[in-house]
Formats: sequence, structure tokens, C-alpha cells
Amino acid sequence: MTALLAARFLVLDVITRYADFDEAANKVTNVCIATMTGVGIGDDEGAKIDFGSRGALHIGRAINVYQSQFSRGDFLVRSVLGMDQATGALAINDTIRPGQTVQFHVRDPESAGQDLELLLQEQNPHFEKHPPAGALLFSCNGRGIRMFGEPNHDVRRVARHLGVPVAGFFAAGEIGPVGGQNFLHGFTASVLVFCRGRGGGGN
Repeated sequence: MTALLAARFLVLDVITRYADFDEAANKVTNVCIATMTGVGIGDDEGAKIDFGSRGALHIGRAINVYQSQFSRGDFLVRSVLGMDQATGALAINDTIRPGQTVQFHVRDPESAGQDLELLLQEQNPHFEKHPPAGALLFSCNGRGIRMFGEPNHDVRRVARHLGVPVAGFFAAGEIGPVGGQNFLHGFTASVLVFCRGRGGGGN
């Protein structure tokens, strides 16, 4: 992807590394950029992002390439590593292919807390049949007090929701599923819950 940065706006074009793809960057039409607050289409037909006072910028790749509407959990989120203003190149730690949908994401403590709560709530039907006995939490070291402004944010929420002892540690990369596939993530929290089986043992 290429980008142009000016006056706090990011203007994106899309290029590809395939040798047989010879369209000019501003003529590529088969890579979609999903909408979000602060993102619009400018007069030059490029997608623009107003950074304003928001947090760190990330980019998400849609897991299901046939999906047309998106919500939480539909994107594999990757870091924006940097940008070369001389060449207009935007560096991300993923490969984007023609036809894939990408969406910008912003790290903020409120959304991060909501995502963790929703993740736990989605498992409530399972927990009703198989009560939790304990859990392991692997939280990114980027989700600590600098992000949330308070210590033990993730572990307190998990322990409160499950009502069981929770152990774990901070990590610099966490493994977890998106769209039924496992990936290595950053700035995430992965939870492994041990549930009681029918015979009273752990699952």
C-alpha cells in the first residue's frame, strides 16, 4: 500500500507486488477500504483518515473475503509499522492481496475493555453447562497501566466474570483465533478457561 501524509490526513492508494499487475496505483479498484469514523473519501478519490487526537493506528485485514458488512471480530488487526514520506510507502506487518478488504483500527482503552467483556460474555452459554474451574490469561505488555491507567485491568475483569482463580503473565505476542483460524497477535489478551466436565473433572 502507498500513502501520502499531509495536514494530519492519510491518503491511501493501493499497489501490489505481483509482477504481472501493471495498473497504476490510482487506478486500482479491487481493494476495498471499509468505513469507520474519521475515514472518508476525498476529492482525489483516495481514502482519507483524520488522525485528530486518537490513539495508535492499526490496519485490519478481513478474514472472509466474501463478506460485505463487518463488525467486531471480522478483521485480523496488524500494526502500522511506519511510512516513508519520500516514496509514499506504508509499512504493515501483513500481506494485502488485490480484492481484500482492509479497515483502519485505533487502539483505545475503552474499546479494548469492551472487546474483552464481549469475548467473555459470548462464552456464557458454554459456562452455564460447564462451569469454569480456573483460567490462564496471556495479556500483551502493551495492555498494561500505560494503556488503561490502572493496574491489573485484564486479570481483574476475567476473574470477576468467571469467578475463579486466574493465573498468567504479560507477553510480547499472543496466540488466538480470528474467523476460526489461529494467528499470532499483538496488543491482545488471550484467555484459556478450564471448565468442569460432566464427571466433575476439568476439560
